[in-house]
Amino acid sequence: MTAALLTKRDMAERLGCCTRTIENLIARGDGPAVIRTGRLIRVLETDFADWLDRCRQHPGSSADRGDA
Repeated sequence: MTAALLTKRDMAERLGCCTRTIENLIARGDGPAVIRTGRLIRVLETDFADWLDRCRQHPGSSADRGDA
């Protein structure tokens, strides 16, 4: 079974943002792992889900308070 591939538009729709936000995240290296084929950028659905999980912050954590 092959994993589904997501486009920048797919990811933007799931996050409720514009595709430019996705492009910026990827360009800064803060987005999910990408697959590049020429100018096309795709992300495995499983990699996107893993990335979202890593981005999750829990209320009351030091990251929420701005503590270093």
